[in-house]
Amino acid sequence: MFAVVKCQGHQYIIKPSAKITVNRLADKEGETIRLNDVLLFDDEKGETLVGTPILENVLVEAKVEKHYRGEKVRVFKMKPKKRYRLTQGFRAELTDLVIEKIEVNGKKTEDKKAVKKKEKADEEKGE
Repeated sequence: MFAVVKCQGHQYIIKPSAKITVNRLADKEGETIRLNDVLLFDDEKGETLVGTPILENVLVEAKVEKHYRGEKVRVFKMKPKKRYRLTQGFRAELTDLVIEKIEVNGKKTEDKKAVKKKEKADEEKGE
């Protein structure tokens, strides 16, 4: 099961309990946000919903995991024979999101693999 979500002008393919990196969001760490712009949804039964352009009945909830700065990118400009050299650095402000659930028509859908992992972890804690 997966969905295609639009967030800040970019499109992301997401699955339940997946982690995605987006440009910095104003929300605080630990908050739950809703991604309403779902463009496509496909479940494990083979049913595919395609939005025109957005699916109204599909909702994605994600948790803001952390804010951080990306790796530094160095930009170097040079004009030959003119002694012109310019070095610039850039670090992107990023946010990690963890997809908590995807709801279709108000019904929560869960990834089978994630459910099995959760059950296995619960069994190990119980022993």
